[in-house]
Amino acid sequence: MLKFFRMSLLRFCRGKIRGKRRSIAIVILILLIVILMLKPDMTSTRNYPKFCMCQKHRTNHSRGPQSQKNSYESIAGSIKGLSYTLPEYMEYKEDDLETCLVTNAESSKSNCAASTEKEGCSCVTLNLEDISTIKKRKKPRRLIYAFDFNHEIDMLDTLLNDEHDIIDVFLIVESNYSRHGDVKPLHLLKQLHEGWNSQHFHKILYVLQDDFPDGGRADGDLAEHYNQAYPGTHGFKYITNMASDDIVIIIDADEMISREALMFIKLYEGYPEPFGFNMRWSQYGYFWKNPKMWDIMAGCSVNMMDYVFSNDTHLLRLSKSISPTRLLYHWQAGTFMKVLKYRYYYGNWVQRWYIGDHHHLAGWHCSWCFNPEGIRTKLVSAINGDYPRWGDYPEKLKLDYIKTLIAKGYWFNDKPLGAISTDLHTDKQFAPNYVLGNQKKFEYLIKNNYVKETL
Repeated sequence: MLKFFRMSLLRFCRGKIRGKRRSIAIVILILLIVILMLKPDMTSTRNYPKFCMCQKHRTNHSRGPQSQKNSYESIAGSIKGLSYTLPEYMEYKEDDLETCLVTNAESSKSNCAASTEKEGCSCVTLNLEDISTIKKRKKPRRLIYAFDFNHEIDMLDTLLNDEHDIIDVFLIVESNYSRHGDVKPLHLLKQLHEGWNSQHFHKILYVLQDDFPDGGRADGDLAEHYNQAYPGTHGFKYITNMASDDIVIIIDADEMISREALMFIKLYEGYPEPFGFNMRWSQYGYFWKNPKMWDIMAGCSVNMMDYVFSNDTHLLRLSKSISPTRLLYHWQAGTFMKVLKYRYYYGNWVQRWYIGDHHHLAGWHCSWCFNPEGIRTKLVSAINGDYPRWGDYPEKLKLDYIKTLIAKGYWFNDKPLGAISTDLHTDKQFAPNYVLGNQKKFEYLIKNNYVKETL
């Protein structure tokens, strides 16, 4: 039966099945894709396995190439026409980091699994039924972390300082156009010129997007697709030595994946792709916590990104769930047939799955986490979509009004967000380590200081 299916699939791919039989075959193949790739999300009520790690001390295990100097010239990317060379595969010493996969942490004799409450030890949930194929790699994978930047400077500061020793390159796209299509300053470029976070320059590939898609101002979906696809369609070409098993992670600038989730992806193999992350969802600051998790489909191998998604990084994000719009995008891109061919020719395990659950989240999504001025900037920068577009309402742009929303936990429709007020003393997964270690700097994200002002 399996041999017959493989022969039929091969004949189909070569165009030897035609007419009505081909139409029927297309319908069957689409259904198979829905089952294989767009598998419904697994709930967090089951006792899924976990990845645990105990890290004694953190060091810079991965360095940039010796030829790249710690200067702005090393990150210029498309501005200077330079290429970027990924660092060599790093090696973790066993006495620095202990890792393990466990199905029941309480019964395990491993110090890594049994001591997750100790300082330096932590876990993340793997929402998979079977982990028998997952094993530790001889050489860790390299991680390419790509996103477009608008004005999320504190989020980027946290990301660079919290995860610079895990990520091999931060591919950052900045445009001189907002997502609405208005000309704007290059906020990040100015900061980089002034030496901001210069200690991480060898890990940054800066790509300038100096155009805006025709029709994007009227069609917000078109603008969003173009911007989110840009890291792959225009940025990957500057990386000269990507390997097929390197991992691409496509996020938004206000999303940050946990160290535990990144280390699992980096150190292990044999898990399916594409994969996503269930994250802690905060709004206005870490003090307002949404009871629901924020889930994103954000990662796959370079091989899958190239063969299935044709380096259109937006298509990876669209594989999160089924909807008519998302299916149309995938149909137009030919993703369905590419997935089947990818699975057949490469034998890769294709299944949509997630890392993280309510007990062991895989990161943080801090939505609208700015001071009032930053929130106003985001309002006017938003795409022409997601109606009502609150940036079109002058009364919503007043700073006193925005402060009131932050204080009360309300949305721009003047209704409660449904978020829970929390703090760093009661929430073990409150915020990234860098934020917790710099509380004065990030006080506006840790404490709801506007409560007193609006009383």
